[in-house]
Amino acid sequence: MAKCAVELERIYRIEHGGDRGNQYEKKEASSNYSNLAKTQEDIANDLGISVSQLHNYKKLLTLIPELQDMVEDKKVKSTVAYNIFCKLKIEEQQDYLIAWVRLDL
Repeated sequence: MAKCAVELERIYRIEHGGDRGNQYEKKEASSNYSNLAKTQEDIANDLGISVSQLHNYKKLLTLIPELQDMVEDKKVKSTVAYNIFCKLKIEEQQDYLIAWVRLDL
């Protein structure tokens, strides 16, 4: 979900929420893009989630790849990941992963 949201933001060139002016107001706007400007709220609505959920999912992309995989494989709940693991430094995330493997969870 997070990668999808970030890709949509990239496609629509949304930065920091959007709706403060973007490529749609420029004459050189690419025909590859919709004629309607999008905001993070629009993307969240399109995905059927709230804006705060969108932000939380995007936080998951700051995790080390192994933890991202664990979230994707549902070995770790996304709420645990963005409320706890996203607040850890990379080294702390790696330490957690090593402990996880040792315990064979």
